Amino acid sequence: MNGPRDCVFFIDRDLGRRIFPDILRSAGLRVEIHDDHFKDDTTSDPEWLHFVGQRGWVAVTRNKSIRYTEIERDAVMLAKVPLLVVRGRRDHRTLAEGFLVNLPKIYRFLENNSPPYIANVYLPTESQPSGRVKMWLSSEEWQQRL
Repeated sequence: MNGPRDCVFFIDRDLGRRIFPDILRSAGLRVEIHDDHFKDDTTSDPEWLHFVGQRGWVAVTRNKSIRYTEIERDAVMLAKVPLLVVRGRRDHRTLAEGFLVNLPKIYRFLENNSPPYIANVYLPTESQPSGRVKMWLSSEEWQQRL
């Protein structure tokens, strides 16, 4: 990854195959989707996280359990992945639109934080119309837990 605006966003299968990635692509983002690289749903999270880390891509998921599952959390950290967890119980279109509203904050976050980490991307709300991005687990916090 040269800079945050040059990054490739790898969309985990839990964000769908079409709507979420297509909306991001139509906004000019570079996007790769899970199913273009892994043809079945038996691929483990550590496997695709390692794949993403090797390429220097930014992983995007809505699977917040990755933070709490030791093998998956460790895979994020060991593969040096910047992982963005899109938060909110909304349809894929609304999640993608919220992601795009957050894009300036996402780029700023990527620029100001070195991977690996897990960060939350919160949808815009009435009280925060531009949404927010917040560190959820940094490499330093993870290392302290070991």
